[in-house]
Amino acid sequence: MLAESDGTGITDETDSLGDIDFVNDGRVDRLTGLDAPEIFYLMLNREIASTDRKVNRKLLLITFTLRSRTPLATTAAQLITLAQLLRSATRSEEIISRLGRMTFVIVLGVDTSPEFEQEASESALDYKYAAIAKRYSDQISKFLDTENSQSPYQSNAPDIPSGSGLPTRFVADSESPSTYVDIDYFEREVGESLLDFLERAGV
Repeated sequence: MLAESDGTGITDETDSLGDIDFVNDGRVDRLTGLDAPEIFYLMLNREIASTDRKVNRKLLLITFTLRSRTPLATTAAQLITLAQLLRSATRSEEIISRLGRMTFVIVLGVDTSPEFEQEASESALDYKYAAIAKRYSDQISKFLDTENSQSPYQSNAPDIPSGSGLPTRFVADSESPSTYVDIDYFEREVGESLLDFLERAGV
């Protein structure tokens, strides 16, 4: 199958990179050492049950998709490097997995309680989402800076939880950047089932 473009000239090479393994033993992804999909789904189901028992808690799912403008340019070494950087920013209570050849997923439970009594809950949540975004954005900046020897650039999109304008695409700052990382954020809705949540997130 030929690689597909998302309309911006960026190629999604998920089906064209037969040389990059997406194989696991049911527990660990063989290439990156991250949790296998089976473990991810099990842990996510438990996290949803835990979240439903708490009042001031949101569940945030973030996907990171590595893309390239050059066909067959993505290497196993790039995926391993990106996985290591993302894992270094992930806390022990958070979930991280590789769910596709080019896609990593992280799930975080976010306490929505205001830091201060006078602070509105919505603004507190925006602040915490922005802090989460910066934690991972810093790692992606390191990755792109290494891969492209350029300063990274981030662009924002409006369809983000709470309208906080979190960065959704990182590209290298050059005329013809070869590597991109797309980021998507999904906040679980109250009462949303596991299957509905996963379908909406596309994982």
